[in-house]
Amino acid sequence: MEAKERDDAEYLRDLRQAAGFNIAQLAAMANLSAGQMRQLEEGGDNLFYSPQIKAQSMRRVIRMLENPTSASPTKVVAEEPAPRTSANVIDDIIRLSEKNLSGHVVTSAVRRPARVGGVFLSVFIAVILVFVFIGWQSSQDIPVSKFTEWVNPSGLSSNVDKPAAVASQTPEPSPQAVKTEEVKTDAILQSTSATTVANAPETIQALPTVDAAPKAVSAAKDTSNCDSISAEPVSVSAHSVSKPGNYVYVEASKPVQLCVDDGKLNRTVLNLQTGAGRSIHGTPPWTISSHGLSSVSIYFQGSKLMLPTHTAQRIYLAEQVVSR
Repeated sequence: MEAKERDDAEYLRDLRQAAGFNIAQLAAMANLSAGQMRQLEEGGDNLFYSPQIKAQSMRRVIRMLENPTSASPTKVVAEEPAPRTSANVIDDIIRLSEKNLSGHVVTSAVRRPARVGGVFLSVFIAVILVFVFIGWQSSQDIPVSKFTEWVNPSGLSSNVDKPAAVASQTPEPSPQAVKTEEVKTDAILQSTSATTVANAPETIQALPTVDAAPKAVSAAKDTSNCDSISAEPVSVSAHSVSKPGNYVYVEASKPVQLCVDDGKLNRTVLNLQTGAGRSIHGTPPWTISSHGLSSVSIYFQGSKLMLPTHTAQRIYLAEQVVSR
């Protein structure tokens, strides 16, 4: 059996060389791959499904070369098409890789799946472009400005913002303004005693300013009280450091007034009632001044400070490195 295969292989090689074909050309004419054609001439059958199919292919190629009139690729494909199986894909890949060995362009039916894949790819790209266009058009139909005008009407925004604007524009009372209000209040009270009942609404409108004047005067006195402290600050440090030194927390045990200065000389004046606390943020080091420091608990860098026993009026707080 093997001797017959060798004889057939040599006979096939002689016929191919006599016809002037190379392996790739003859494989294309016989609807085989170049690897299968090479195994027909040189031996081996791993590219065929069975030895019987290899023997059938050998007889078919020899018959095609023995009868040149029926060697047309068109007739071979029409009369005896190769079975379409999944393994033909591997054969087609080998045939396409060896296409450069000859000037013949493969026109068999194995190129159709590539065309179908190209059509599917074109349809997919077209669908993506349609969705992109629809999204762009929908975004152009609803401008952002219309949506903003509907959510925030001009009337509503003006009414909502009005209290905040009035609150932000209200200035803090100054000593000059306090004195002016006192003069106006006295003038109104004197004129009220000589007027009739018809002028009563004007007198009622002036009553709130009479209550606000003493508070403003006391605030002005408290501010001047901080400026009057000129003692040298006493350095105080935290016994345990666990937090950064960019803020100080103070808590009063009775009513007290504090002046807190940070490293950039930004002053914060606090009027604390009993049990009230406040955090002041800024840049260290800190200087705290008050005539009642003994009634204030000060927390800095995560611990409560132990104030000097001689009850200093000014203390100096320097930031320490936080231990890891």
